[in-house]
Amino acid sequence: MSTSSGRKNRRIAFSIGLLITGLTVLAYSLGLLDRLERQAYDAQFMAGASAGDSGQIIHIDIDDGSLEEIGRWPWPRAKIADVVDVLSELDAGSIVLDIIMPEPQEPRLADSPYGKHYDLIGAERFLVEQRQFVEDDRVLSDAIRRSGRVFVSMHFEPEDPSHPATRAPDQTPANLLTGEGPAYVRRRVAEFLREQPNARPAEVAHAIYEQAATEAGPYQDLIFNCYRQCVALRAMERCSVGASSPMGGADWSRAANAVAPIPAIAEAAAGTGFVYFKPDPDGTMRAIPPMMQYEGRVYPQLALLVASRQLDVPLDRVRAEPHRIVLPQAKLPDGGRGDLLIPLDDQNRMLINWDRPTAAWHEAFKHLSVRGLLAIVRNRQLIQEKQNQLTVVGEEAVRRAFAQSSAELTGYAKAAKVLRDRAGLAALSKDQRDAAEALAKAQMVAYEDSAREILKLQHAALRAAQGSELTADQRATLQWLEDVGEPLFEPSQVQTEISNLRRTIAIDLDSLRPFVRDKICFVGSTATGASDFVLTPAFPQCPGVVVHSNILNTILTGQFIQPAPAWLNVLAIVLCGLLATAITAGVGPRLSVVLVLATMAAVAAFNMLVLFAQWRLWMVLAGPLLLVVMAWGFIVLYRWLTEARQRRWVMSALASYTSPAVANRISEHPDLLALKGEERVITCMFTDLKGFTPISERLGPERTVALLNRYLDRMSEVLLRYEATISKFMGDGIFAFFGAPDVRIDHARRSAGAALDCREELRQFCRELDTEGAPQLAMRIGIATGPAIFGNCGSSRKLDYTAIGDTVNLASRLEGANKFFGTWIMVSGAAADELDPEFLLRPLGRIVVVGKGEAVPVFELVDRMSESADADRCWADGFGAAVRLYSQRQFDAALAAFETLRTDRPTDKPTAIYIDRCRAAIAGPVAADWSDAIVLTEK
Repeated sequence: MSTSSGRKNRRIAFSIGLLITGLTVLAYSLGLLDRLERQAYDAQFMAGASAGDSGQIIHIDIDDGSLEEIGRWPWPRAKIADVVDVLSELDAGSIVLDIIMPEPQEPRLADSPYGKHYDLIGAERFLVEQRQFVEDDRVLSDAIRRSGRVFVSMHFEPEDPSHPATRAPDQTPANLLTGEGPAYVRRRVAEFLREQPNARPAEVAHAIYEQAATEAGPYQDLIFNCYRQCVALRAMERCSVGASSPMGGADWSRAANAVAPIPAIAEAAAGTGFVYFKPDPDGTMRAIPPMMQYEGRVYPQLALLVASRQLDVPLDRVRAEPHRIVLPQAKLPDGGRGDLLIPLDDQNRMLINWDRPTAAWHEAFKHLSVRGLLAIVRNRQLIQEKQNQLTVVGEEAVRRAFAQSSAELTGYAKAAKVLRDRAGLAALSKDQRDAAEALAKAQMVAYEDSAREILKLQHAALRAAQGSELTADQRATLQWLEDVGEPLFEPSQVQTEISNLRRTIAIDLDSLRPFVRDKICFVGSTATGASDFVLTPAFPQCPGVVVHSNILNTILTGQFIQPAPAWLNVLAIVLCGLLATAITAGVGPRLSVVLVLATMAAVAAFNMLVLFAQWRLWMVLAGPLLLVVMAWGFIVLYRWLTEARQRRWVMSALASYTSPAVANRISEHPDLLALKGEERVITCMFTDLKGFTPISERLGPERTVALLNRYLDRMSEVLLRYEATISKFMGDGIFAFFGAPDVRIDHARRSAGAALDCREELRQFCRELDTEGAPQLAMRIGIATGPAIFGNCGSSRKLDYTAIGDTVNLASRLEGANKFFGTWIMVSGAAADELDPEFLLRPLGRIVVVGKGEAVPVFELVDRMSESADADRCWADGFGAAVRLYSQRQFDAALAAFETLRTDRPTDKPTAIYIDRCRAAIAGPVAADWSDAIVLTEK
């Protein structure tokens, strides 16, 4: 395969990556990736991102336990008033009621102030005097006004842009109550009240629908409800700004209708903000509009309203700028003052940063059950009940004990009158008044103590006479005495209980005050049966009140999530696409998997742990990851389709002259087989059979080919085992090289090992031939290490993967030099340097091969050092020493050494050669330019 073909394939692969990148950018621009990006956004919170707690928020939960103990919702608003009073007593900084109260509550009969004894003391007059109707709305509004720190909520219903403007229907009963009628009535009431702010409900009803002013029914209820809502909104306008204000210039979402609290509560509250949840299309709550428009005014979200007060920024100073809200000179978290910038997305919404210490919403911020606060209220009520019980039981005891003595009753009544007659005591001085009250109390206690003693005696007498006949009056008296019990006979025990309750209240207040003091207290429902649960990125099901606290916490901490601008998201997509394309088009499929996975992990980690968690920047994540996967998949598919055939061709081409492992590696880089060469230091090997020509003549063509095939097959198996590249078979000879095309730094050692194994394999083969009666074979091998140029040589139609250069020629000449020296494996000096000391080498001196003018040192490869005998090692060392004497012109000493060596191995040809050369040199004369190199005249 040519280089141009590989470049063409890479260009096409790169074009595929660019196309997929462009399509991904288009999909992002059209919003087709929004759902995936929102899911990736959620995953970043699930991975542990958290805004952190500002330390200023606490939840007062109306939880399951509260509903079980107090009763089902809705509670009488006096209960909420009790919560407000206790929180105010605990020095709460702000109290936020996440409770919509659009309808008034009907007055109800109050509970008895005497507890369980009210129906036993015969004091019906107290029931009439003390059990009054309770107006819960007034009680709550009074508590809110006393506190001065209570914020209440209203609900906005968003405007449907696709819905036409409200038209005036026919003023018939059916049209007023259905369709667009209620919205029309609501608008008419608002218009009428703007013209006549002090108009009464009946006047408004008459102006809109005359029949509703005189007839009770659903029409009148509708108009009166609209009237109440309009009055409440008028009260809440102080928590809004006009459309011409710095805040009113933005394109805020518009509300079609408002559900406001009743006027009394709206007027008493420190502020009112809207609560409005509009989840994303997948149902998850991620962002809120901080402001909304309604009837020409702009209203703040409840948390933003509370934050503006907490940060000491009046609402009319808050201003809107493109993609952000500015709270000028706000109290910053570090204690200083400066502009607080609230970033907004392209829909003018603020992304909520969630405080997520764990996966449970109730672990975010501190939570107190409302039961704890109402327990204080209940204990105070018990104290009052017990005190009332002591009072009324004492009065009843006096009445019963002294029923026949008008003097005692009169004295008791006078003492009681002094305590109740505040107007009469007002004319006295303080000392006189205190003295009169103390005397009256002492007189009453004395009368009551005397009455209790009388009733105790009466009780004992009646119980003693229980066995005899008692009259009906006596039985009723005995029953009453036993039912009243403790307040009558053990008033000190009741006083002890009162003291214990007061201590409990004090302990509760002291324990709660550190949690509540100066905190923003969110009061809302967290009961599991409530409908106010939403899906959020941080919590699967989260109470709405916790959502509001997270909104406020985001503002107070300043830990805003900044949506990345579109151009930055596009840039991120393009960069990821280019990187994935470059990786996949530039490297092999297996490596590309690793690099692509590493790229995806790096992009995800940087996005989640740095951009989002540290810098709070929300950038696209799903799009780039999807693009990386798609680019990799399509490019790999293309390469598989187009390069599979090329790979098969490469494998086929390589399999004939290299090992499968090398062939597989080279096939991953087919450019190695292009018509070009690469220079590298490699080791070349030439083999040849001694005297094979006469053998072939004796065997004949068929037997010669069969023998030769068996020989070459066995030698090739050995060579490929050492990962040699077999360049060609030359009759009975083999040319192979090591270290190319696959880089191997141990190519010389591999060649030596292959040569020795080929020699051993040939010995085994000869033993087989001997049994067959075939002629024996002998093989000569030449090995040289050095630089060579290797690659495909030939034309585009016929290629020959080979190596060329002086090293190749030298290896060939060394194979032939074996004939001169009578050796079987000869290696060059450069190769010997790599083999020592693992192999036993015999130095043969320097030779000049045919076609070369430069002498090179050569060695005979004898064996592996670990497998050689001591005698062989000693003999090789001695031969090397003799060769060195010869090269130093110490011919006499050299001759003596060689003569000694010949006595051990008389048939060794290199020894005979050097003996002859030494004798010739001694016979002299020796030329001045004498060289120790042996010049070969035959190949």
